Amino acid sequence: MPNLFRGPHRMPTKHRYSLTNSDERIAYEEALAEKYAEAVREKCSQLCASGCPPTAFIAEPLSGNAGGVELPKGYLEKVYRAVRQVGGLCICDVVQVGYGRLATVKDGQLSGFWGFEEHGVRPDILTMAKAAGNGHPLGYVITTRDISDDFQDCEGSFFSSAGGGPVSCAVGMAVLQVIEEQQLELNAAKVGAYLNAKLIALSARFPLLIGCIHGHGLYQGIELVDGRHHQSDEDKQDMLVEEDEVLPPGKEIAYAVCDRLLDLGVVCHGTGDFSNVLKVKPPLCMTFEDADFFVSALQRCCEEGW
Repeated sequence: MPNLFRGPHRMPTKHRYSLTNSDERIAYEEALAEKYAEAVREKCSQLCASGCPPTAFIAEPLSGNAGGVELPKGYLEKVYRAVRQVGGLCICDVVQVGYGRLATVKDGQLSGFWGFEEHGVRPDILTMAKAAGNGHPLGYVITTRDISDDFQDCEGSFFSSAGGGPVSCAVGMAVLQVIEEQQLELNAAKVGAYLNAKLIALSARFPLLIGCIHGHGLYQGIELVDGRHHQSDEDKQDMLVEEDEVLPPGKEIAYAVCDRLLDLGVVCHGTGDFSNVLKVKPPLCMTFEDADFFVSALQRCCEEGW
């Protein structure tokens, strides 16, 4: 999956933390989306040539367990088209990023309830769980009538021991009702934008510790890096990271920071390929005061150590 910070095709440093979409940044992101999409097209061609064309492509609209890593705009649209051209289905996994967690407000319009809308795509199948029951075991699949009928014709029926229970259905409806009544989607957009700005500002102060802030809304990731080889006792964090340099992942640092945050009253854990990205996925009811508390605790870790 694409990773514009640590992947083979990367966003330049000057655009990485931009809070505004300049024409240059948009053009660069579109070029990166094309490069990553081309890898999927090549894989589709290889599978077709082997006599085993792809059945489906499944992805989150934002890579959750990678640490809230965002997909470049245009990537999913290009990949969906390529997969469908060879007969495959496109599945969107919103288990972690649905229900307004990725909400944004643009030109006064609130969007992002499912997460895939921001990519301008429409999946064939959508999977949802976890947040759907807010702690109660509940998951579901949404698809088209045609796909459902084809499944029935091929498989006969679908069986699930715990599926379709009235209690789970009642819980699921109650969760949706609370999200709407308490305007939690809008809250995720506003508090998420506030939190993102504060985290980006903190990362600018500590470039040898915080390499990148991933994600948006109330799913963000703080990528910790190990810049100790860059500094001496005299220069500390004053030394700047070179343009477009990517420092090694700070896996051990992330473990230690998580322990220190726990002492300070914040529950957080590392995720990603190197377990060095602090996953920031708070409840949708997070307040501005909660965001300040979290950033203050993280700032203490950066300033005082762990």
